[in-house]
Amino acid sequence: SGSIRQFNADSSKWYVHYYASASASPALPVWEGSKVEENKIVLYRRQAAPNGTDGYYRLTFYEITDESFNWVGEWVDLG
Repeated sequence: SGSIRQFNADSSKWYVHYYASASASPALPVWEGSKVEENKIVLYRRQAAPNGTDGYYRLTFYEITDESFNWVGEWVDLG
C-alpha cells in the first residue's frame, strides 16, 4: 500500500491518490484540496459513512516540515 501526492501549481490544489492492493487498479481513490493555513493542508473525497450516510472523507495534513508531517483521516458531514 502507499500513496501518491501531487501539487498542481496552476490551481494551487493538492491531490492524494491511495492504493492498498497488490494487483493493478485502473483507477485510484483521490482526495482533493488545498492549503488552508500555514503548515496545514485539507483534502476531501466524497464517500458514504459506514452507516450509509452521505458525506466526505477528510484528510488533514498538519505540522508540515521538510522532514515530516502528521495527518488525520475522518468522515465528515458537510451538509
